[in-house]
Amino acid sequence: MIAPLRRRHRWLAPASFAAAIVGVLAGVMVRPDAFVDAGSGRDSVLAAPAYVAQAARPVPGIDGLGAALVPGEGDRMDLWLMAEARLEAADVLAYLASAAPSPSGSMETPLPEGAQLLGSVAPLGASRLSLTAPHAAHLVLFSLGQQRVLGSLDLDGSPASTSTPQGGR
Repeated sequence: MIAPLRRRHRWLAPASFAAAIVGVLAGVMVRPDAFVDAGSGRDSVLAAPAYVAQAARPVPGIDGLGAALVPGEGDRMDLWLMAEARLEAADVLAYLASAAPSPSGSMETPLPEGAQLLGSVAPLGASRLSLTAPHAAHLVLFSLGQQRVLGSLDLDGSPASTSTPQGGR
């Protein structure tokens, strides 16, 4: 009784190994990006359109991050945040506040009162956040990992109204 089982296993083991290899190769053929990261910026699925990249202003306090506020659908506005290089801060969140954050003497600048969460910012690439038309609003970028405000930008459009809190990068 053991001899027939040995004969069957002698052929089943290599056949199951070959089937597994064929299955992996078929998976790679169907979705190659799921197995290999070629450095194509997989942290962000969005790329900003050219007209948005041209309208971007640098966000004070965060090197390599630009922001552009462009009209969206209906009465909504699209806020694009574009990181040219990988952001060094951990878990960056974008907030909309009615006032700029008050700079404190410590490294941990708190969020302004009543700040509204817009969403997370991709560490590399572009992030598109939708909001209603901002009136006298400030974009505040907060690092959840470092528990401090990294920088803020006045969204009224004038470049002279940007601010950087103390302790920002």
